[in-house]
Amino acid sequence: MSRHLARVRSLVEAIVDHAPPTDREALLAQTATISDVRGNLAFLAFRVDRESTAPAQTTPSPVPYRPEVVSADGKSVGEIMVWLDHGSYLDSLEYTWWADAPPSDLPMLDDLRIA
Repeated sequence: MSRHLARVRSLVEAIVDHAPPTDREALLAQTATISDVRGNLAFLAFRVDRESTAPAQTTPSPVPYRPEVVSADGKSVGEIMVWLDHGSYLDSLEYTWWADAPPSDLPMLDDLRIA
């Protein structure tokens, strides 16, 4: 199991919780089945269980809600995006940062600026 699995699930859940109401329940159900996380901090692909979950119906990719990642002093240092595949299932998480050096780990939920 990937060392990022729990963090990816929590970040994706925080983002899809802001998805359109028509898809929120389906996307949250998909989030609970995220597995096989692979990639690097900039782009982590994963699988969801398509047998036990429904696809999104109206949410575009990436999910329109993109929370900022903030530093301890409250400055914006990046953003998180969640992507869906062409079948409208959760597919990947993209972490973009504004600094020259990449971060050493994924942000914690407390590091997100939820607008």
